[in-house]
Amino acid sequence: VMRGWKLSVGGLLLGMHILGCGKDVPSGAPPAASQPGIADRPVIAFVAAAPNDPLWPVLKTSAELHLQQWDAFEVRFLVPEKDEPQSQADLLAALSEPRLRGLCIHIRDAAAVQKQLERLQQSGVSIVSMIQPAPTNCRVAHVGLDESAIGRALADATADLLGKHGTIMLIHAGSDHPAFGLRLMGMRERLRIHRQLEALALIDCQADPQVALAAIQDRSQRYPRLSAWVALDDWPLRGLTSDNPLPPNTRLITFGGLPHQWPLLRSGVLPVLVAADYGQLGGKALQFCENAIRNTNPQRLPDHYIAPLRTLRPEDLDAYERDWRTWAGQGQ
Repeated sequence: VMRGWKLSVGGLLLGMHILGCGKDVPSGAPPAASQPGIADRPVIAFVAAAPNDPLWPVLKTSAELHLQQWDAFEVRFLVPEKDEPQSQADLLAALSEPRLRGLCIHIRDAAAVQKQLERLQQSGVSIVSMIQPAPTNCRVAHVGLDESAIGRALADATADLLGKHGTIMLIHAGSDHPAFGLRLMGMRERLRIHRQLEALALIDCQADPQVALAAIQDRSQRYPRLSAWVALDDWPLRGLTSDNPLPPNTRLITFGGLPHQWPLLRSGVLPVLVAADYGQLGGKALQFCENAIRNTNPQRLPDHYIAPLRTLRPEDLDAYERDWRTWAGQGQ
């Protein structure tokens, strides 16, 4: 297997996971650096958001499928050591490979990595953000989601579920957030159309899972006839523990389609869920990054790809699970 990078931060070896290179080397083959042309290839770092990020297998598999068709670059799949924003920033700070020409990154927290992204961009690295957008001055392209469309889809799904009349409480993360603010804008746009939906409260959880879950726990007792909760992201689910559950009979509508949400969709706690077709994101990111490295005029190249949205009810889950297994390279 191709050798990973020796990365140091403050004189110490950074303990991150190197998950492999762009193409496997057969057993018994000479070391990667000794193979003709390998040592001269431009390098692209393909970086995960966190060690246990559920989207990582999907992003990585998509990129690997793209590499089967085009392997002029050496791609290194890198995962932060810890599930915290600073760990991803440390990983980026340690990238010192002289052949580094590209970076595809699923950003964990934009503020935590902005300084390192600016440093890499100024050094000539072409940056493509995945899911959460990097600042426009730091990136050559972005692959991800139409955030305002997510807000509209959540409102439409709620209206379809509740029918002629329903009361909801909406959990959001403020109008100024670069992604969730657009979701809130899309939701408000559709609520003006779906007048049968009565929003009793709009609660800013500041993207904090504990605050979101506490809001549901507190208000569910005071509003037992509430039709449903709507959360613009699945913050309440991230705060769940066996000692800190959702109140009985909670109905929550949110976004994701991620594996930890599937049992709640089957059980009816999530009666409807807005999801996305994530299967092409990694390959598109790698394609955009390669194009930017090759092309001297990247303004003429495509600079974004938006994953299609899907609305899931319990009866749709089996088909979605099959798609997910395919996206993640897990077969059928």
